[in-house]
Parts: sequence; C-alpha cells; structure tokens
Amino acid sequence: MRIFVITLLIFNLSGLTLLAAGPTKYRSWTSAESGQTFSARALFLTNGVVTFQKRNGSKVSIPLEKFSKENQEFINEHFAKGDKPKKDAVKPADKPDAAKKDKKEAVEEKDEDKGKKKFPVEQGGVSDAIEASPAAKYYLYIPDLLTPDTKNVPMLLYINGGGGKDKDLDDYIDFAESFGWILAVSINNKKGLKNLENLSIAEDCTRHIQRTLPIDKRRTYLAGDRDGAALAIMFSERIKAHGVLAINGYTDDEWSPNADHYYFLSGARSHMRYATAASHKKFSRKTPYILYEGTSKIPDEDYLFDALLWMQMNYLGPAKTRLKEEAERFETEVMERIEENVDSDNQRAYLYALMLRDNYALGGEAMKKLEPIIKKLEEDKDNKLYIQGRAEFAKIAKRYLRGEGKTYKKGYTDAKLASACKKLAKKYDNIPYITEVLEALQLATD
Repeated sequence: MRIFVITLLIFNLSGLTLLAAGPTKYRSWTSAESGQTFSARALFLTNGVVTFQKRNGSKVSIPLEKFSKENQEFINEHFAKGDKPKKDAVKPADKPDAAKKDKKEAVEEKDEDKGKKKFPVEQGGVSDAIEASPAAKYYLYIPDLLTPDTKNVPMLLYINGGGGKDKDLDDYIDFAESFGWILAVSINNKKGLKNLENLSIAEDCTRHIQRTLPIDKRRTYLAGDRDGAALAIMFSERIKAHGVLAINGYTDDEWSPNADHYYFLSGARSHMRYATAASHKKFSRKTPYILYEGTSKIPDEDYLFDALLWMQMNYLGPAKTRLKEEAERFETEVMERIEENVDSDNQRAYLYALMLRDNYALGGEAMKKLEPIIKKLEEDKDNKLYIQGRAEFAKIAKRYLRGEGKTYKKGYTDAKLASACKKLAKKYDNIPYITEVLEALQLATD
C-alpha cells in the first residue's frame, strides 16, 4: 500500500471563498515533494486547500501547493467551472423570511424524496452489518457511481476464512467506484466450521444481496485469501461465479473448476506458495498466476485492481455490443488511467493498454487512439521486459513450486529456486517489480 504523508487541517469556513463545482472522479493524486500517490476524489477547493474523500469515506484537507503541477492544474481547472459564492453573502438566519423559506423547502424536499427509489444503505461508505439469515451477516459497499435505477450491476463477495471485517473491503473500493461494482464481505465464516457450513453462510449472503439489489447474477465475483480463497474457489462451483480472485489460495483434489475465470496471486515469500502453485495446475493455461514481493499478507491494492480489471475485460469484451453504454464508460475510464500513467507509471500503463487491446479486443476509433500510445510505450524496452517478467512467474511455478505439492513450508529456503532467480535477476535488473519478486523468492518463507 502506498503511503502519502499528509497534514490534516481544520478550517472555519466563514468568510472564505469556496470554489464549488461537483466532486471529481476517484483518481490518483501525486505529491510534488515525494512523488507518492493516494486515491481519492476532490470534493471542493477552499482558499488554496483541497478537501478529499477517500475510498473508505474518510475526508482529509491538503494544501493545493503540495501536489504535482499537473494535479494543481487539473484541480484549478475543475473547480473554476463552479459558481463562486458572493464574499459577503447574508446568512439565511440573518433574515426572518429566509429561515421560514428554508424550512418550507426542506419539507418539500422531504415529500419529494418519498417517491424516489433508494438503496437500502448509504452509498460511498461501508454499511453496518446486514442480516442475510440467522447464521449469516455481511458488510456492504455501494459506490457513488450507481443510482437506484441502475440495472445488471456486478458484485464481488469477499470471503475471509477467519471472519470478515469491514476493512476487508477497503482495497477494492477504488475499483468499485471506478467501474460500478457492489462489494460485500461475509462476516460469519470461521476456521472452526465445516466447509459446508462456511459455504452456506457465503450462499445466504450472496442470495440476499441478489434479492435486494440490482445484481447481474451472471457477474458474481468471489475473492479471498488463504482459507478464504479456498472457500471462494469451492463456492464458485456451487453458484457458477463468473470470476474468482484467489490470494495465496489452494484447492482440494476432488474439486473441479466451474467459474469462467480464475486469477491467482501468490506472495513470493508466502509459506502457501507451493500449495497455490500446485492448485493453479488444475486451471487453464490462460489463468494468470502472478507473484508479488510480499509474504502471506494481502498485497498492495494495485495487484487487486489489476486482477479485477482483467476479469472485467474478459466479460465486457465479448458483451460490449449488448452492454454498449457500460462498455463505453469502461473504455473511457481505462483510457484515462492509461493516459495518466504514461509518464508516472508507464509499465502499468503498458499492461493496461495491452489488456485493452488483447483481452478486451478494443476496436474502432478507440483503438486508433490507443495504437500511438502503445507505440510510444514500446519505445521503452523496459516496458516489454516488465510484461515478459510477469510471464516468467507461471514458468517458475511450473518448474520449482508445483512439484512440492500442496504443502505449507514455513521458514523454508529453496536452493534450486534461489539459483534460478539469481540468474533471471540479471536479465530484469532494470525492472524494480520483477527484481523485487525474484529477490523475495530467494529468501526464507514466512
């Protein structure tokens, strides 16, 4: 997770000039001093200070001057479109008639809201626990991007084998807000329960969400880590999920793949890496196997975003004629991310561009716009090496990890694996992410 050092500021807003266009989209913001980034949407700009709302609903205020030149220009341009309030505007309370008028308008708004459709929980923040059945509760996140009239919404259910927490959803909120996914985490899954009991809890939560919200049942996605990943994989057979994100996950021998897409993430130093690699063997060659430089802990949210983006592309690509409006929004959002990252994170920009071209099968005018971006990114040989390095991980799993079977090796150093990674590291010495993973594979597991 990237760390962005910020100072919280508290202001008395009376007498200050507020530039009040609508909030920006959720996007990345970059520190001018450190180059570090964080994800949020800008709510408003007040006398040189920007107030942001992060994905988990919290708000922070940061001086505009702390950001990169590009960010400053974007914020100034965005909020310049808003109406500037009059400096000496009289407060409604200072006029007797104004208070009555405000009260009347509030009553009228309340009456008007009665006929409007609403979501069962407030948008843009994780809900309190919702009961699906006497044995199953879940936390829910509905992105601000959606309206109650939106139909066929994808959902992601996160399964934590040790019991779900509201914070389990934090790393997925950026994606949910960008592409309109509803998120949930089941609360009552526990290690002491039998698999069938845990699966029933996940199913109760899923069915309740599908009954009460406009979910596209063809696009139910599951995610989990370790035992939660194993449950997600088993549950995918039960409900025919479209996709499963398995983080340091494993499968039982008698289980057969049933979802349309699977995506495996494995910590290079995780004691689960052998079981995860052995389980990956059951899947199609097209099933990604991606290593990250950490242990058995959840990886940086960028890895999770990449995984869900890959799944979204594999569904929307063939369906873009039927889901034209959603596909157009999706293409615009991904193109914006690519263009934003061309200079700051060009390897991820190149990855997304290739995914948009190959997995999503972008065409027409949009592809004509993407082609010169790909050509520019390919001028940097390191970008191609980055993609090649990612492909090496599946080969490493096949040659050095799968053969150990579904074992958990704590504090284990693999001499053959370490030797192979040292050789590969010379080829990828200019690619930080690849070299960090290769170095981690040479160390003892957690």
